[in-house]
Amino acid sequence: MFKTLLYKDYLLLRVCLRISLLSSVLMYPIGFGLVYWFTETYMDESKQQPISQLLLTLSGVSGYGMVLTCLFSAIIAASTIASERSDRSSEFLACLPPTRWQSLQSKLLLLASAVVFMLVVHNGAAFIAWNLTAYAKSSGIEISFVGSLVVSCVVLCITGFAFAGSSLMHSNGGPALIGLLSPLLSISIVMGIGQLMDLPMEGDMFAIRYSIASATLGIAMLFCGSLWYLNGSET
Repeated sequence: MFKTLLYKDYLLLRVCLRISLLSSVLMYPIGFGLVYWFTETYMDESKQQPISQLLLTLSGVSGYGMVLTCLFSAIIAASTIASERSDRSSEFLACLPPTRWQSLQSKLLLLASAVVFMLVVHNGAAFIAWNLTAYAKSSGIEISFVGSLVVSCVVLCITGFAFAGSSLMHSNGGPALIGLLSPLLSISIVMGIGQLMDLPMEGDMFAIRYSIASATLGIAMLFCGSLWYLNGSET
C-alpha cells in the first residue's frame, strides 16, 4: 500500500523531481566543459592545470547549485499537497483505505529524498573543492563550511514554509513564493534579537545564529504543515 502511495506522489511530482535531480548532476560536467574552454582560451598557464580547472568547476557550480536547490526545494515542497488538490485526486484518495498519516509519510519521504540528494551533491562538491585547495594554492579560491551550513539551513527554512503553505492552498504558486520569502523573516528575527541584545551583526557567529533560526523555523513549519494536513478535510 505504501509503495502505491509513494508511486502516486512521484507521478504528481515527477517533472519537478526529474528536472531538479538531473540538473544537480549534469551541471557539473557542463560546468567543467565551460571552465576548460574559458581557462584554455583566456587565462594563464597556472589556471590551465586540470586540478585548477576542477577546483574552479566544483567551487563555482556548487554555489549556483545551492541557489537552484533553494528554488527547486520551494517548488517541490509547494507541490506536494497543493498539486494533489489542484487535480482533485485528494478527494478520490480520501475515499480509499490509506490513512492521511500514510499519505503524509509518502509525501515527506519524497520531499526529504529530493532535498537531501541536492544538498549532498552540492555540499559534497564544495567539500571536494575545499580539499583541492591544498593542491591549487594559486587559485585564490576560498571555501567556507559556514557558508554551506547557512545555505543548507536556508533550504530547510524554505522547504518548511512552502510545505506548510501547500497544506493550506490549492495551487503551488503561493506556497512556493512564501517559501522563497521565508529567509527574510528569519534574518529579520535574528537581526532584531541581535539589536536588542547588542550582538555582532557580521562574521561567523552571526551566520551560525542565522542558520539556527532558519533551521528552527523550517522544522516548526514542517511540523505545522503536517498537522494542518492531518487535521484537514478534502471532501
